[in-house]
Amino acid sequence: MTISAGTCLAVGLGIYVLVVAAVDLTPPSIIFRTEGLTARPPSTFPIEWVTFKTSDGLMLNGGWLESASPTRSLRCFHL
Repeated sequence: MTISAGTCLAVGLGIYVLVVAAVDLTPPSIIFRTEGLTARPPSTFPIEWVTFKTSDGLMLNGGWLESASPTRSLRCFHL
């Protein structure tokens, strides 16, 4: 039994369409849901909780952690 090039092309195209549709319809897994999480760093962790107001009046808060060698910084944002 031989399979024609057209059949191979059609099957390959069908698989491609299914994969693209599955990826497109899958919810983004990059979002980390925090509802119900109550974990905090241990009290011995040298973090300072800070709050500040932006120029448009929005209050932001987060943790500030000093580094022994401050050559880089890491900023994390969430909604």
